[in-house]
Amino acid sequence: MKTAHIRGFSLLELMVAMALGTLVIAAAIQLLTINQRTFSLQQTMMEVQEQGRFTLDYIVRDIYKMGFVLVDSSGNPVETPGAVAGVMQVDATVGGVTYAASVDGGAGNDRLTFSYYSGLYGNVDCEGDIAAPDVFIVNTYWVNNGDLFCMGSVNAGTTGLEILSGVDSFQVLYGIDTSEDQSAFATRYVKASSIGTSVVVAMKVGLLIRSDEPMPELGDPETYVVLDQTLTGGTELTESKLRRLFTTTVKARNFDWRKI
Repeated sequence: MKTAHIRGFSLLELMVAMALGTLVIAAAIQLLTINQRTFSLQQTMMEVQEQGRFTLDYIVRDIYKMGFVLVDSSGNPVETPGAVAGVMQVDATVGGVTYAASVDGGAGNDRLTFSYYSGLYGNVDCEGDIAAPDVFIVNTYWVNNGDLFCMGSVNAGTTGLEILSGVDSFQVLYGIDTSEDQSAFATRYVKASSIGTSVVVAMKVGLLIRSDEPMPELGDPETYVVLDQTLTGGTELTESKLRRLFTTTVKARNFDWRKI
């Protein structure tokens, strides 16, 4: 009876197989790492996009209410002493609370403050509080420590609502009509300090927002122009994070046609 001889792998063959296996595993790990980074980047990009679009839409829908006033039986605006609806160029006190006026933040962030009466265009302030009909409402938007807040005047006991975090820049330009021709056209866009007695018929709002987590693989920060403000990468912007710029132009719905 013959005995079967089983020949095993030689040491050289085992070493070659192990080397090939190591290369395959290393390639698989590298591919997995790349896929994870790509997924993380896409997810972060989607989150930043959604947050930016939601915030701009939120502000735009609020701006549409700006300037809505009460009218008499003939359709003429009812003049209310101390309560001028529209862009607030001076501080306003409502319900014992003072709301800061719209201001040009210079090299920093702007503040947007405007008012309207509850009625045809809505009776909810920017915090979601509901007002009774024909109530004077003030909404103000500002940035504090990189977070965008808003505060409405319906509930005097609130201190503001955080809308968005990770804000690098919040800028507002006001489209004013400087020619009285009964045509609502923004002759030019100016900062809050330059509105004067002109009628605001449009607004430009700019937001530069960043991701929460650093992303070193993106390299050094880029330079962004947010309306009239330039933020330089490496100077004003130092963290390597994913950033997206959002801008929009809003046409005002409510203003005194007798003054344009």
